[in-house]
Amino acid sequence: MGRADGRVGRRELQITTMQTGYELFVRRWAWLFPLTFLCHILEEYYGGFHHWIARVIGAELSPLQFLNLNAMFWIVMTVGITAAMLVPLCRWLAAIFAVTVTLNATLHLIGSVVTMTYSPGAVTGTILWLPLGTYTLFLAYKHFTRVQFAAFIIVGIILHLMVLMLAFNASRAQ
Repeated sequence: MGRADGRVGRRELQITTMQTGYELFVRRWAWLFPLTFLCHILEEYYGGFHHWIARVIGAELSPLQFLNLNAMFWIVMTVGITAAMLVPLCRWLAAIFAVTVTLNATLHLIGSVVTMTYSPGAVTGTILWLPLGTYTLFLAYKHFTRVQFAAFIIVGIILHLMVLMLAFNASRAQ
């Protein structure tokens, strides 16, 4: 309720313009997704992920194919996160990327444990993506309905599967 003179007080303005923790996080910190992706690509590239994955599952990617695929994925992520930061109706995109990076980090860790070798990408996955992804998902869980949240989980998993399929198909085309 405004003052008698019709003006809105400072506290009332704060209350009417409050955003959830998820919205504030996406607006202020979602740029960390593409930034950490660059760190992750560097670790995978210089750690020889394309050689590691060839040994583990037989998917042989050349260094150029690896960089081209990751450049494409980085552009998709950057465009999606930029939309999420600037357009309120697109804020859900950050939750989908959070699922994708959390899943990717988890798969690097599982790959390291199962093969008892270093999966290039496991360090940035553990140090950067697990905290970023899980915190974003924690905020999203509190912000969205359960059905929306479940949909983001499913779409994030599908997105990661699509990335894996593109990489595998690129290796077979070689």
